[in-house]
Amino acid sequence: MDMSVDMSATFDPMADYPWLSFRPPDLSRAPYSLWMKLGEIGALIDQISAVPLIPSYAEEMHKVFLAKGALATTAIEGNTLTEAQARQQLDGKLDLPPSQEYLAKEIANVLGALNGILDACRRHEPQALSLGRVCAFNGAVLAGLELADEDVVPGQIRHDSRGVGPYKAPPPDTCEYLLDRLCGWLEGPDLANPALDSVTLGFLKAVIAHLYLVWIHPFGDGNGRTARLIEFQILLNAGVPSPSAQLLSNHYNLTRMNYYLWLDKARRAGDGLTGFLLYAAEGFVDGLKTQIEMIRLQQWELAWQSYVREVMASDRTPKGHRQQEVMRHLGPAAHASEIPLLNPSLAAIYAGVSPKTLNRDLETLTRKGLLLRDDQGRYLPNRERLLAFFPFVVEPENSVTDTTPRN
Repeated sequence: MDMSVDMSATFDPMADYPWLSFRPPDLSRAPYSLWMKLGEIGALIDQISAVPLIPSYAEEMHKVFLAKGALATTAIEGNTLTEAQARQQLDGKLDLPPSQEYLAKEIANVLGALNGILDACRRHEPQALSLGRVCAFNGAVLAGLELADEDVVPGQIRHDSRGVGPYKAPPPDTCEYLLDRLCGWLEGPDLANPALDSVTLGFLKAVIAHLYLVWIHPFGDGNGRTARLIEFQILLNAGVPSPSAQLLSNHYNLTRMNYYLWLDKARRAGDGLTGFLLYAAEGFVDGLKTQIEMIRLQQWELAWQSYVREVMASDRTPKGHRQQEVMRHLGPAAHASEIPLLNPSLAAIYAGVSPKTLNRDLETLTRKGLLLRDDQGRYLPNRERLLAFFPFVVEPENSVTDTTPRN
């Protein structure tokens, strides 16, 4: 790109676009609720980062939120595929009629760009934001798509006036200058606050980068998707786990009416950045709590399987093997007749014995306290036995909190 024209000498964004001030938000005037959310973000990220996951669960969690993030990134701009279809696209199993193939291509492009950022992080490659890198992000999300406007060239700064609704973006001849200035500002000392930890600072920079990119609107299409890639890269490089780095996109998509409301307020208010930061932080915290709950349930399941093995370790007979297989594969409540159908291993084990053998095994497991039988005659794991091994805690009066996982 030709950077020979020094727009800084001829263009002052503060004149017509005062929200493009390139000044950090005044956190000394931020509401206490924002500071509380920022503290929660740091604490929750520490919890998620410190818990080891079994490889299969770690991979599944990564895929779940990668698909969610890619879908959210495109859905907020009109993609109508479901979460299940986004996951099928990630697994290479999505089959759509020709008229809908462009929807899959949109998600595939975002998935490819997200994975490219992840791979660069794993290889410890430099990922400093630059005009060229941001343009490359835009080129990646628009690659191979049939665009409504033939003047739009993926990865190239727009040459016409654009806007979203009543908002009119800066003139096209200022976009290159503004985008280059944004990248320098994000990588410069203004936003390098030594008083903040890397995750908190990364969160603030990611959200600010998102806002400014959307406000500058430098591309003819795909600005939102480009902004969310920048956000993802900043969060990853700040030390946010990869599944968690997808959560802001999910939040914006789930609350898209509020997203546009706070986006508009952020440029109208005197220090409107803090309002959008609080909106983003609230959604980020909610998403992090959901992920911690998922991890907690996995830890609970591991503890349960360990307890079952300990209780049954002394029985190395064929009967003990059958009963251990029942405990390994029984999840939701099931009638006795349904249990051999839960898994091929169970089907093979009980194929050569009578139904009475299965019933005796279930009765033995119930006597040992490993199974419960509900009022519908279904059997389910008695995971509440693990409550006896939790640290003793006095329940506050009138407490309604119940953290026991449900079957």
